[in-house]
Amino acid sequence: MSAPRLRPLLTILLIGGGVAQPARAQPITLSIKRTFASDVVAGCLSTVSAIASLPRDAAEARRVYASGQEMALQGDPRGAGVAFARASALDPADDRIAYAFARVLEEANDSSSALREYCRALRLSPAGRDLADVRARITRLTPPASSDALRRARERFSAGVVAFDARRYEEARGAFDDAARALPQEPEARFNRAVAESQLGDRSAARREFTTYLALRPEATDRALVQRSIDALGRPQFSAGTAFASGLVPGVGQFYTRRPAKGLAVLALVGGAAYAAMHTVSRSLTVAYVDPNGVPAPYLVIVEERPYRSAGLAAGAGITIAAALESAWFAKRGPVQFQIAPGGKGAGLALRF
Repeated sequence: MSAPRLRPLLTILLIGGGVAQPARAQPITLSIKRTFASDVVAGCLSTVSAIASLPRDAAEARRVYASGQEMALQGDPRGAGVAFARASALDPADDRIAYAFARVLEEANDSSSALREYCRALRLSPAGRDLADVRARITRLTPPASSDALRRARERFSAGVVAFDARRYEEARGAFDDAARALPQEPEARFNRAVAESQLGDRSAARREFTTYLALRPEATDRALVQRSIDALGRPQFSAGTAFASGLVPGVGQFYTRRPAKGLAVLALVGGAAYAAMHTVSRSLTVAYVDPNGVPAPYLVIVEERPYRSAGLAAGAGITIAAALESAWFAKRGPVQFQIAPGGKGAGLALRF
């Protein structure tokens, strides 16, 4: 076959190879959290204060607070406690009032109320000038059971990290779940459990845990990455066998995997190959003939040929098979890969969706 005749088929094959090339999305790289509840103080685990939602009257609160200080200096702890309680209600966001109120409550041996107010003061001013004193008082007033609960939660989290690094994902999921149930407001265990769930193939659970992580930490520095993971986990799954079988009809495998543009491209290429296979070329052929009298009488006949038939059929079949394989690959591998960030023992482990 001459070079001019080969050019259309070569063009079809080159374009078909490009269409059949599997699309590789950029992988989503995840790195599990390795510290848990680092800022949590054991005695403050059960204290909840809706500080921002309460009304404030800062000026009146300061006046009442000053009167409470005077009462405390005059040896009237009961009156001072009443004044600090009122000032705290007027301005629940003032850490000085919370600290003074906690001191009066502690002197009155109301340990649980004093602990609550110390924790509120710590929340309001986590790096305040009285930080060391506040933490020391919280530690002294904290029941042993609360300290043990925080210690156990951290131990379970650490056990989950060890299990995850060893690729014991079922064990890691259980450990992270224990830590999350012990400290439901701490997001790190939720994130790690999401990664473990994704390693185990439970996409819906992983998506749920990632969503909870963002709800607990809306200002997370990895928010964009986690949101991308949530979106990827919510995409539909496809059967590789169904994708391949349907792909034997040109373009249908791509339609099945919800890529209609690529399906139309495959269909057009196979159609082009079929057109080339059916294309006819007319040429004149001289037929040597001798009549009965022995006189040569050659004549011309018009012959129709299909020069691209074999190559066109081969190209169409090749593109169809390649597209079917590509749709099966896409269904099996998925549009996005999840992999563990380098640096840990789980480095390079990929999740296929």
